[in-house]
Amino acid sequence: MLAAGLAASAVVYDALVHNVPGMAANRADAVRTALLVVGGSGALAGLYVAYRKQRTDEANHLRDQDKLFTERYTQAVTQLGSAGSAAIRLGGVYALARIADDSERDRPTCLRVLCAYLRMPYDPADGEAAEREVRTTAQSVLAERLRPEHPGFWSEADVDLRGACLIDMQLFGAVVRTFQAQGAKFIGDTWFNEATFAEDAWFNEATFSGDASFRKAVFVQGAWFNAATFSGDAWFAAAAFKGDTGFGGSIFAKRAGFGEAAFGGDAFFNEVAFEADAGFGKATFAKDAWFGKATFSGDTWLQMVAFTGDVGFEDVRFSRYADFFATTFAGDVDFGGTAFSRDHAPSWPAGFAEPPGIIWQVAASRPAAP
Repeated sequence: MLAAGLAASAVVYDALVHNVPGMAANRADAVRTALLVVGGSGALAGLYVAYRKQRTDEANHLRDQDKLFTERYTQAVTQLGSAGSAAIRLGGVYALARIADDSERDRPTCLRVLCAYLRMPYDPADGEAAEREVRTTAQSVLAERLRPEHPGFWSEADVDLRGACLIDMQLFGAVVRTFQAQGAKFIGDTWFNEATFAEDAWFNEATFSGDASFRKAVFVQGAWFNAATFSGDAWFAAAAFKGDTGFGGSIFAKRAGFGEAAFGGDAFFNEVAFEADAGFGKATFAKDAWFGKATFSGDTWLQMVAFTGDVGFEDVRFSRYADFFATTFAGDVDFGGTAFSRDHAPSWPAGFAEPPGIIWQVAASRPAAP
């Protein structure tokens, strides 16, 4: 290395003496200049070599990381797909969670695998207790990492649980981008309190066997619950529906609460069956609201509701009391063919004339006691 440096200095020196005016008379300056040129070039060469080595080390490190991830991921998926012991599958769930916590880049992949596992066919009536534990653990891993306070938070998550069987699902406080649960079966109580759906949320044809709570949930875009079935109490109190909302054809077997809910887009409650009491007190509808052919079998509370757009109550059936006290209608209102019970006359807002075209029904007589 020293010999090469000296040889290079000699070449530079010779070039300076024979090509730069004045250098031949001042050979000491020529020597110093030659040494500086060669020394600087050597430093640059050293920096380049160090840079190339660093890039090579980084590339090797990434390859090692990819290899390690592939090995860990393959092992975790193999465990999760084991047809043998439920304990092995449980280990696969925790292994995927650790991979996601360690690698932000690989979180979407782990999320998709866990969702795919929960979409696999499962019947709680026939399933063993151990498999139930695996599935509820997978749900917990999912729910914990969809909350912003978790250190391994899965931001901008796209959750696909179409057709999944979910047990006592607790996604309160979760933040997701899209959420698909079309045809999902929610067994037991379900909690989405204060959850945020940044884009569309689909619950079409989903079934909720226990209570379902979406209190203070935020739906930034569309919220779709068409043909969903709520067998227990359903609570949407103070929920914010910022886009269009659809509950068309849904069934509420017990109490349905939409008190103080805010509907920013069009709201569709066409052909909904409210089989028990339904509450919309202090709800706000910024655009149109449609309740055509809905049935209200219990008491209905629509007091102090603000309807800004058009409202359609055509062919609706109110079997019991309907309270419209202090409700405001800023747009057109259609009560054509709406039926009220003579035994439970509705309460209208002050100054609101009874709408034309309504039908008065006589309540069915109760059978005599034996």
